[in-house]
Amino acid sequence: MTATQHHPADAIAADGKHQAAEPRAGGWWQNTKEQVAATWASDRYELYLPLYAWHNRSTYSKEKIKEFNENAWGIGFGKYRDTEYNTTHGIGGMVFMDSHNDPEPFVAYTWQKNWPISQHQKLAAGGFVGVTARSDIGPYAPIPVAWPYVAYSYRKFSLQGMYFPGSKGNGNIAFFWAKYRLD
Repeated sequence: MTATQHHPADAIAADGKHQAAEPRAGGWWQNTKEQVAATWASDRYELYLPLYAWHNRSTYSKEKIKEFNENAWGIGFGKYRDTEYNTTHGIGGMVFMDSHNDPEPFVAYTWQKNWPISQHQKLAAGGFVGVTARSDIGPYAPIPVAWPYVAYSYRKFSLQGMYFPGSKGNGNIAFFWAKYRLD
């Protein structure tokens, strides 16, 4: 592909809503801005429910594990749009209780590729680019993040998760959350 060609999964909706039209030329930065704008303009909403943050037992001591909060309860809200290319774009934010039981805000843009496995079920893999902030870093200095995730969806409900690798006593956390489409 040249700089002015786009993959069909990156097409913009002709009506500004959730269905994609033909790809348009203009460079990757222009296309990215158009994707974000089209997703922001979407009239489809979803609720996020952070659920659990599992700390890898092989990288932390038993004493340290006892100190951690793994119930990452919180809430979030966002917008999404599906395309005819089996992709979903989203913009949203959530706040959840981190490993130290302090609030952690998070905002991101997401993109995922969907693979239907039945009429009402699909598997997906995607990624996000966003910003978070933690009480133990900064404190609450903005931290840019980009990471892949996987998902299983049944009708309007989706269970999603990711794994943050790290070193001994740092990182190595699996994070899980649910999403529910409000339309």
